[in-house]
Amino acid sequence: MKISKKLFLLAVAGTFAGTANVASAASWVVHDSFDNGPNISNSLWTPTSIGWDSGLQEIERSVSGGSATLGLRALRLKGTFSEGDPTARRNRLQVKKALSEGFTGLQAKMTVTKATVRGCSVANSEASEVSGQVQAVYFNDGAGSDDGSTGVAGEVFVTLAVERSDQRSGLHARAYVGSCDDSSCSVFTDYFEEPVLENVDPGQEISLRHVWKQEDGTIKFTAKQGARSGSVTYDYTGDLTVGFPSVRELRANVQARTDLASCESGLKKPKGVISVDINEVRIKK
Repeated sequence: MKISKKLFLLAVAGTFAGTANVASAASWVVHDSFDNGPNISNSLWTPTSIGWDSGLQEIERSVSGGSATLGLRALRLKGTFSEGDPTARRNRLQVKKALSEGFTGLQAKMTVTKATVRGCSVANSEASEVSGQVQAVYFNDGAGSDDGSTGVAGEVFVTLAVERSDQRSGLHARAYVGSCDDSSCSVFTDYFEEPVLENVDPGQEISLRHVWKQEDGTIKFTAKQGARSGSVTYDYTGDLTVGFPSVRELRANVQARTDLASCESGLKKPKGVISVDINEVRIKK
């Protein structure tokens, strides 16, 4: 998944544990195991389906058998290759703000049940992708204001995604870190992008987790599926500083997402289908 400058604009924000002692004493708690269906719990989640650029989307959101299904079909409408940013669509569950106060980790067990994508038949075009994501913001790098008046400036976004691209076969888990450089995130800086687990099996549960350790200046990403696992650690001390806890309303989320590239007019428009079953979400706090 190529990081767009807008990728994180509508992502969720998170706060950080105030001291190293708090972080070291943190433990994982189950946020939702989705066994109280048939509806998404309004006390635990705020569902959203925000995207940008011209496109169509159809979403499915339901709870059954101990999992929440997030489904998404999307079609890009514009056809100008030079437009740059992809059309992004998402089907997202964001954790209620009060329930992620002081969190330092986010984990989801999910199963990708559908993942198809058609991109541009144009040489050197951007990739079109579909993904299931675990995403959060643990801190602001100090470029923003702690009263929220500067929008998302300085927000540092952390993503672990299971993704399929039109330019590569199969599903793969990949980690990303980046920050918004202005209030509307029209300028975005990418700091980290690394594979975590290759050749993820569709239809089999995978655990996706990232943990922020303020005392070490690191963010660790882990993906585990059956007997296979992978992990990478990003040491951000040479790139980022911790300014203050994010004060944005959004904090942490799980989502199904499509990013569909621009194409020259007259070609088939990119489209994507992604459906994930979220079986459990845990928060470290």
